[in-house]
Amino acid sequence: MDKGNFFLFGTFVKVHGVKGELIIRSIIEIPEEIENIPFLFIELDGLLVPFAVIDLFAKSNVNAVALLEDVINKDQALDLVDKNVYIRKEDIILQEKEKTFSSELLGFSITDQDGNHFGPIIEIIDIPGNPIASVMVGKKEVLIPVNPGAIISIDYKARNISLNISGGLIDIYL
Repeated sequence: MDKGNFFLFGTFVKVHGVKGELIIRSIIEIPEEIENIPFLFIELDGLLVPFAVIDLFAKSNVNAVALLEDVINKDQALDLVDKNVYIRKEDIILQEKEKTFSSELLGFSITDQDGNHFGPIIEIIDIPGNPIASVMVGKKEVLIPVNPGAIISIDYKARNISLNISGGLIDIYL
């Protein structure tokens, strides 16, 4: 499936209970429409695999609990922990209220689409619709957009965020 039709919603961070429920840490504030999403698409081996949603609800403003049709126990759920979760763009109208990244991503490193590493993130500048990460590259401060459209994936265990960074952006600073 073409990822262009999907939005990276978040990552499964842990199992919730014994029935196979999973906690999703969202990269945005959980929208009100979350309960109406019929499918979540889990990235497995680089492919987006659809899972029918039995139950999906907000646990907090950045965490949601998901119960999926083909995940019926804790062991099956554990296999999905640390996997990225996508939703179809057509399934939800994303609110302008984006999650504040400040507390979540400070100290994370950044990897671009070519595998170049930057960071750690020393500050998040909250600009509505376009949060900016401040990182040090050598002795220079570099500002990198971390809006949801640029995010490829977030690895909470490795404390790394992968981003599509426009060509030449880093060179402007160096």
